[in-house]
Amino acid sequence: MRPTSLFFILLLLLPTLAFAEMQDCQPIKIDKWVKMDYATAGNKMVAKSVTYQLNGLYAPLRAQKSKFFQQQGQPLAKTAQKTLNQILADHDQMVGIEYDKVKVDKFLRIKFHGYVKEGKRLISIEKLMIEQGLGLFLPEAENSRHAKCYLQAEADARKNVVGLWAVEKKYPQLHFPLVQSAQLTLDDIGFRIIQGPIKQVWKTGNNYIINMDTTGIRVKKEDWHRFDYQKVKALQGQTAEVRGYGFIYNNAMYVVIQSPNAINLLDALHNQP
Repeated sequence: MRPTSLFFILLLLLPTLAFAEMQDCQPIKIDKWVKMDYATAGNKMVAKSVTYQLNGLYAPLRAQKSKFFQQQGQPLAKTAQKTLNQILADHDQMVGIEYDKVKVDKFLRIKFHGYVKEGKRLISIEKLMIEQGLGLFLPEAENSRHAKCYLQAEADARKNVVGLWAVEKKYPQLHFPLVQSAQLTLDDIGFRIIQGPIKQVWKTGNNYIINMDTTGIRVKKEDWHRFDYQKVKALQGQTAEVRGYGFIYNNAMYVVIQSPNAINLLDALHNQP
């Protein structure tokens, strides 16, 4: 095929690809509309004392201190909360609720994909927050309906170096939201995107073992059905990004993942049908 022919084929495909992305951001059905009172974080809202949490969106955490617990604040946490409150105010506090597989989490929060109305269009709240760099894609085991939409929004925010991605570029020493596996310290617990070489991959009776140079990634047996083990094995020797909640065990960093969307080389954006 001549290069010019390939060029015109790509031009014809671009509208189709854009339409596919747009469709992935749209709800299958709005289950109900709720008048929210206010946002308590960049991904949480309250209506009549009930907490609603957006699916697929990690929002930076504000500092918290109590007698038994101290949480360090993360960049742009207040800005994310303020922006979500502004989105609510701009739309008469009305939010379209689209349920996924899990409607209520273990903390009794309502889990949902959120939408606001712009004329006749429905706009994804998660997409709005992530594409501004005020949140990150959070892979969820069950509520993954719009993962491709959220991943693309994050890719756009990274490309445009906005929000958290501008912070990461200016202050790499914060190790947030992205950190190299080789640079991790014992203080780098909590949600992050960890980048590094995959040194070893194997399977035990209870886990898929995916080891970076300093980070151990684990997939429990109960979650194997979501993964293609041949694709997991093929990670060995490649450089990848894994996102999740890091914890320290025996002076090493570990991340337990439940969805292929937690690893960039396996996620919905890089493995489109």
